[in-house]
Amino acid sequence: MWIQHAKTAPITQAAMLLEYKRGNGQSILPCPACGLLERGSKDKKRGPVGFSRTEISWKCHKCGAKGDVVDFVAFHFFQQNLKHLAKNEQAVVRDWFAENGYCTASGVPAHVLPDPSSRPKVNAPTFEGPLRPPKDELNFLWENTQTFESAMEAASVWSSSLCEWLIARRFAPKVLDDTGCVRVLPPPVDFNFPDWFPHQWAGTYRIAAKCYEPDGEFASIHCRSVMYSKGRKPSGSKTRWPVGYDAAGLLMANDAAVDMMKGKPKDDLYALMICEGITDFMRTCEQARRESINLAVVAGTSGSYKNLSKTNIPKHLKIFIATDTDDSGDEYAAIICDQLPEHKLYRMPLEA
Repeated sequence: MWIQHAKTAPITQAAMLLEYKRGNGQSILPCPACGLLERGSKDKKRGPVGFSRTEISWKCHKCGAKGDVVDFVAFHFFQQNLKHLAKNEQAVVRDWFAENGYCTASGVPAHVLPDPSSRPKVNAPTFEGPLRPPKDELNFLWENTQTFESAMEAASVWSSSLCEWLIARRFAPKVLDDTGCVRVLPPPVDFNFPDWFPHQWAGTYRIAAKCYEPDGEFASIHCRSVMYSKGRKPSGSKTRWPVGYDAAGLLMANDAAVDMMKGKPKDDLYALMICEGITDFMRTCEQARRESINLAVVAGTSGSYKNLSKTNIPKHLKIFIATDTDDSGDEYAAIICDQLPEHKLYRMPLEA
């Protein structure tokens, strides 16, 4: 019953309440699913989300996510259409509509919201200047991250998806915490995220890894969705970088790798492992911690490996390439070899 009442909310009104912005024409930005701000490189004035004249339905012209106003709110919080959400997640969406006057928790319609034109305008973030996110905002966000153990102890919607994701991949929260290289972002209800990390991502992209310049300077974060489990695959990417800033050349790195990048490797440094992606990075760091091996671990995406030649890697150090055994993984391995011609390299996929 509550869904029928909630669907009477105009899409633009719900979007403004969630602090989205109207673009030119019948458009909204950013997209609640993929977070993009523009429809295309040649169409910068219209937002990626287009909506019908009746404001009954919407669709993102970038990632393809679509639905009605209830689905818009569901994507905002959970990166899923309402029908794909668990009951406790659907309750969050229902309660949002109830709090904003379109229904009550029992599904009985409440009052009509004021005209959105009477509300203050919300400007979409604009990004000019530095290549990387502002240091003070980046450090403040990281200081407010949570350990995996503390996040999983919280009995909430925000912790349930994280638990499912970790269990499905057999990660050990305490061991991950001991590595110090990945953390859990705070729930959006508890933290005011910077403009370069859209608020609607916070419920989905919960896991964050520190990313570094080749010299070991902390420069950004790379975030992983926790909704990719039990067949629940949202529209959009598995991972996110800060919006409006460049991620090229950045590497995820554990403490041993950061020491090495700064030119101060520990005497017992065993080897360097170069992985592909945040999940393999987490798995390798966890395994090294379990076995008490001083292993430097770095990982990147397509544009990261071209900066390996600028990293302080001792010439005598063994280097293992642990990219995936597919076409992309082979391509990344070739790039790594080109970047480190003076080093002896070993190809060792993680499944080996």
